[in-house]
Amino acid sequence: MEEVIQVISVQACAQQSNFPVPKITAKYTTPDNDYLANRFASTITGPYKQDIAMVLQGQKGSGKSYASLRIAYNTARRVAEIRDGDWREWPRYFSMENVAIIDPDRASSIIAHAKPYNIYIFDDIGVGWNSRAFASKENRDKNDIFQINRVAQTIQILSMPNQFLLDKVPRMLCNYLAEMDSTSFSKGLSTMKVFRAKTVFRLDNLRINPHLVATTGEKIVKHVIVRPPKFLAEQYDKIRQETTQKIIAARAQGGEEESGKRAASNAISDEEIQGCIIPEIEARIDLGMNEGEAVRDFSSSAMGQSLGFTHGRFYHLKKTGRLADNGYHRTGRQRRGR
Repeated sequence: MEEVIQVISVQACAQQSNFPVPKITAKYTTPDNDYLANRFASTITGPYKQDIAMVLQGQKGSGKSYASLRIAYNTARRVAEIRDGDWREWPRYFSMENVAIIDPDRASSIIAHAKPYNIYIFDDIGVGWNSRAFASKENRDKNDIFQINRVAQTIQILSMPNQFLLDKVPRMLCNYLAEMDSTSFSKGLSTMKVFRAKTVFRLDNLRINPHLVATTGEKIVKHVIVRPPKFLAEQYDKIRQETTQKIIAARAQGGEEESGKRAASNAISDEEIQGCIIPEIEARIDLGMNEGEAVRDFSSSAMGQSLGFTHGRFYHLKKTGRLADNGYHRTGRQRRGR
């Protein structure tokens, strides 16, 4: 007997108590029978210049990355059938060149150079497009391009452990939301719930996420995904390992540089702060400079240079409280004496 995995129905009729739970075998997860891939491909190749942006969330190890690869591969095959009449042309629409794993620089490059009808994966993108860095230039640049690239008719799959790790702008613009639900790694199958994300503008931009509804009117409760082709999985694993090592090394180096700055600021003695830095800064403020101007002027002076004093070092001393501990209590940037 063929080995199968039982799931709650792919369609809503299975929710009825008298309806048998279907048995889902691998034949239902082939590219030709992949409802989601067919829907996505039809959308971006249609005459209305539509794009797809889907957030895929799930716990670490839940199979998000492999699910993204399978959806991208199946969709690329279907796009090739529609546009070229031959599914074997799928590499024109998806390859590992279309994948950014963690790397924020890679993500920015992909977003800026999106090709029509291509499928793109931004894996663990919360690291490079983090909601806590919403004001950064990198996030603003990504947001601007993400808002205007609809005419490219692309599919973007953004995976992360939790959607709220992602910057608000792309999160609000995504029109699909998916959650990893269950996995059977031994059988190479997983399921996910898929929702059609919508914004209710009249209710102060309230976001609602009803279940995806098929064109036949049936509600899709769970979508079944088979493991991606082995060659794609191997390419992904190799890139993932290399990128992870690169990101960890970069973060570690950044931490060492920050520690160096802290050590340098601590090298300035309290006597130098009380007897030189504070009097020099306050004297310049009394002449009419604001704090920032006073700091820059002193840092460029012979005395400031002899102390190794810089704009950044001053504000680190201020942030850590050492200036306040030594009698400097100015909090504003207002000018004095004018």
